[in-house]
Amino acid sequence: MDTQKLQILSWLLAPVTLAVTLIIHRNNLKMFLLKWWKALALFTFVTLLVAAYFNGRLAWLVRTVALPIWVWLLLVPAAIVLVISCLLAWCKPSTKEPLATDEPLAPDPLRYTEADIFGARWHWRYINRRIDNESLAAFCPKSHCKNRLELQDDCDRMDLERHGIPVKLVCLHCGFCKPFDFAKHDLLNRVGQEIERRLNTGEYVRELTG
Repeated sequence: MDTQKLQILSWLLAPVTLAVTLIIHRNNLKMFLLKWWKALALFTFVTLLVAAYFNGRLAWLVRTVALPIWVWLLLVPAAIVLVISCLLAWCKPSTKEPLATDEPLAPDPLRYTEADIFGARWHWRYINRRIDNESLAAFCPKSHCKNRLELQDDCDRMDLERHGIPVKLVCLHCGFCKPFDFAKHDLLNRVGQEIERRLNTGEYVRELTG
């Protein structure tokens, strides 16, 4: 490969390498620009001013211009006010309130997937950030067991005044039993409503962080 082809290849690779480097370090570059943009802007302005002076682009600044006194009386104070305003705006510290770091952020509600409710340990999941009642599953609250509880119809406690068949949660491992005075559908709805209440009031935060 001759010298000309190598030069063309280097010209092609240089911008590509620069672009890849900027993409990889974009976060560091952003922080650098946010911190030093004033100094960079001043340096760029001075550089352009010096370059314009040596190229003769500022020769018009030394030309004599005859203006009435009343024009000078308007221009000079306005220029002074403008310069002072620019300096104050440049040097004024930021009034943006710093982010509060003393109070920890609340944990993501979607992490709240289990809790002790109505005498049992309930587990569930979310669908589209909403509680999925169909996923509700109860587990034995006893520390030595933790077996999944069966939701059974309690026909022995059924009567004509009660709407639906009452249910009970039964542990086939340790014999734990928790009866309820409402049907299966009502129980799941009430558990879902209790979970929703704890999410809305923020009680879930204490359970997750406690």
